[in-house]
Amino acid sequence: MTVDRPYTVAFSVYYSIYFCTAVIAQVVLLVLLKTATPKNMMKMRSFLIVSSLGHVFVCTVAFLTQARTLNTPNTLALLCNGACKYFSPELCFVNYGLQLSMSNFVGLVNIHMMYYRYVLLDFSKESFRWVAGFSAIYLSPAFILVILFFPPPDFEVVREETYRLHPEYDLSVYEKFPGFSNSHHPNRNLVNFVLAAESVILPIRAGFWMRSAVSKLNPLSRRTQMQMKSFIRGLTIQILTPLIFYATSGSSHLVSKYAGL
Repeated sequence: MTVDRPYTVAFSVYYSIYFCTAVIAQVVLLVLLKTATPKNMMKMRSFLIVSSLGHVFVCTVAFLTQARTLNTPNTLALLCNGACKYFSPELCFVNYGLQLSMSNFVGLVNIHMMYYRYVLLDFSKESFRWVAGFSAIYLSPAFILVILFFPPPDFEVVREETYRLHPEYDLSVYEKFPGFSNSHHPNRNLVNFVLAAESVILPIRAGFWMRSAVSKLNPLSRRTQMQMKSFIRGLTIQILTPLIFYATSGSSHLVSKYAGL
């Protein structure tokens, strides 16, 4: 068995479990949103539906791509073992970009929900103006998706350097894999910086909004307070969870790049 074979099997099992459990969970959530949303949460339902549909989209694209990265000094190969590899490397590359940008979009929708809840309690008379202004954050996913394609990657350069520097791996199962032919380009560094900054700064800000929102629930009935506190805390966990995975992903990227693993 070649060095790479255990990783291929492990990632295939992981993506299969991830896709099935995540899609089932989001479908259940969509059904509950449609049939069992309390009246005091109706205004939030549109945010929750968009977030849930976004999760389904991300899960589907991730499963169809099943990409993992392999670094060389100058390139970043995307080893795709999903269905996209049977069509073209260009499709796998686009799927990777969609997965990255849509994951960012879903995270921002969750942040937006927390901000909306905070604004309703703090600036109820002008909530629409504040929430509409905050919508500018959705420029970030579009920016990430566009900038990933510049400069246009040369997949042949990626494959040549990957095969030459990693002869111990059996990469035939991934042929013909895409990737970034210049992993040190400023655009790549800019995308990494934006994602890292968002994954740290926005959850911290969301924590402030949560504390402020919870502190303003006192005039409400006890039952409503309990419902809103549970919702706000659950939403906070949903916001903070991507931070863990961004940190893990970033750490594995650095280990792979500088330790040669």
